Amino acid sequence: RVHGDAAAHLSNALGCEAIFLTSDGQAVMLRRSGAVGTHSGLYNGPSGHPEPSHAGLLADGCDSDSIEERVCQELFDSVLQEVHEETNVP
Repeated sequence: RVHGDAAAHLSNALGCEAIFLTSDGQAVMLRRSGAVGTHSGLYNGPSGHPEPSHAGLLADGCDSDSIEERVCQELFDSVLQEVHEETNVP
């Protein structure tokens, strides 16, 4: 047990998921692979994980406002990237 948390060794990555609507109001859902570790065969929207390195969070000398802005932009950009990669819609 680390820090009083029995699950401290597990990853708790921040995920992002999109609700992707078509021009006629239908939602696009993707079926999860049977090869994934959890929730295989279930449906969800395009999803993934933002990359801290894409937001430049490893750079020194950033003020807190700049960091917050970069994080928000990376969250938004990662959702758009996942939609494009998983559905091939530009």
